[in-house]
Amino acid sequence: NLSNRAAVGLFLEESNKSSFISPQNFHFISRDHQFPPVNNYFYDSSEMKVSAAALTVFSTSLAYQGENLTQENQRKRLPWFRGQKPLALDVPSFIYTKTAKNARLIDAVKDLDYKPFPWVSSEPVVQMAIGLYVPSASDVKFHVEYVPLPDGGQLSLFWEEECYKKDDTKAILVISPGVTGGAEADYIRDLCKQAASKGYKPVVAHHRGVNCALTTPKMYHPGASEDFGSAVEYIHKKNPSTPLVGIGISMGGNIVLKYAGEHGTKSLLKAIAGISVPFNFRMCTERIQEMPYLNYLISYYVKKNIRENHLDFLRKFEEELGLDLQLALSTNISLEMENALSAKIYNVDDILQFYDEGSCYRTVDKIAIPTYCLHTLDDPICIKECIPYDKIKANPNIIMRNTMGGGHIDFYSGTFIPRRWWPVPALAFLDEAVEMIKEGQF
Repeated sequence: NLSNRAAVGLFLEESNKSSFISPQNFHFISRDHQFPPVNNYFYDSSEMKVSAAALTVFSTSLAYQGENLTQENQRKRLPWFRGQKPLALDVPSFIYTKTAKNARLIDAVKDLDYKPFPWVSSEPVVQMAIGLYVPSASDVKFHVEYVPLPDGGQLSLFWEEECYKKDDTKAILVISPGVTGGAEADYIRDLCKQAASKGYKPVVAHHRGVNCALTTPKMYHPGASEDFGSAVEYIHKKNPSTPLVGIGISMGGNIVLKYAGEHGTKSLLKAIAGISVPFNFRMCTERIQEMPYLNYLISYYVKKNIRENHLDFLRKFEEELGLDLQLALSTNISLEMENALSAKIYNVDDILQFYDEGSCYRTVDKIAIPTYCLHTLDDPICIKECIPYDKIKANPNIIMRNTMGGGHIDFYSGTFIPRRWWPVPALAFLDEAVEMIKEGQF
C-alpha cells in the first residue's frame, strides 16, 4: 500500500510554498516490495520495477496529497484527475517561418501527436517519476573512443556497438545528453536503440568528466559548445563522406543549439533537434533553486560523479584554484556547489552571469541548418519565459513544437506500458532533413 504522503523526494509547489520529504528518511513500499531509500536508486532503474497498477496508485495519491494545494489550484494543475478539460495552449503548437522547405519538414511531424500515458497524473513531477519504472533498452552496448581537447582535456564517445561496425548508414547521429545523463541513462539508450532501428549510427558525445577521466581540472558546464565542437570535428574527420546530424537533450540541447548558432553555415552538423532546451540557462538555474527535489537530484548526480571518479584528481588543485570541495560535496543546493567548483575553475565572480553568457538564446538567430525544438508548457525547469519565441519565429531554419504536457524530457505515451514519445518526432524530422540534404536542398 502506498502512503498518501508518499512523495519519493518529489516536491510540490503552490503559492510559493513547498513540501519536501527527505529521501534519506523515506522508503517506497508497494505490496510485496520494499525498495531502499531514494538516494540509492536514483540512477539505476533496474533496482525499481514497479507494476503499472502500483504506479497508478502512487501517482493518484501524489496528485491528491498536500495541504498547500487549494481546491482551485488542484483543478488547474490536475485536470485529468479532476475531470476538467486541459488548460488552453497559450502559444501556437508550431512556431516557424512559412517556407517551401519548412512545409515539407512540417509534413513529416505534424501528424505525430503527443498522447500522454493515460494511467497516471499529467503532473510533470509524476512524469519524471515514471522514469523509475519504464523499462530501459539495457541490451544496448557501446564501443568507446576518447577525443583529445585543445587544452589538454578529453571527452569520450560511446558508439552504439552494432552500428559502429557497419559502413552503410543513413547518417551519424551525435547525441549530447543532459546534466544528469550519459550512455548509461535510460533515455539515451532508448534514443540509441530507436535511431539504430531507423538506419542511423548513434554516438553519445559525453561532456567533459562524464564517463571519462579528467586530465585537467576543468569540468563540463552548460555552455561548453567548444568541447562539443571538438567531438563533432573529430567524428567528421573520421567519416568525411557521411552526413552528421545531432540531438541535444536538456542541457545538451543548449550546447547543440549554441554550437549551431556559433558556426552558422559552417556547422558540420547538417540538421539538429533539441528536446526540452533550457534556452536561458541562468533563468532555468534560478528556477531549480526553488525546487528541492531537482536541486537534490542535480547535486546528487554531480557529487556522485566527483566522489567516484574525480575526487583525488581535483584535490591536487584545491589550493591552487581555491576549490571548496568540502562545501561542494556536502551541499544539496546545486548553485552552492557550482559556486564552490565551477566558479573557481573558470575564474568567474558571478556563476549565473557565466551561465547566461553560455545560453543558446544568444545565438539561435544565427542557426543556419534545419532545427527542430520540442518543448512542453508544463516543463518545471525550462519554463516558457526562458524561450526566445521572437528569435525562433524570425529564423526560417527553426521549427518549434509546443505541447501542453510532457514534463522535462519525459513525454511518456502508450496504452499499457509508458514509452518516451519525443524520439519519434525528433527522428522523423531528421529523416526528412537528411533526405532534403541528399537532394541538395540544404
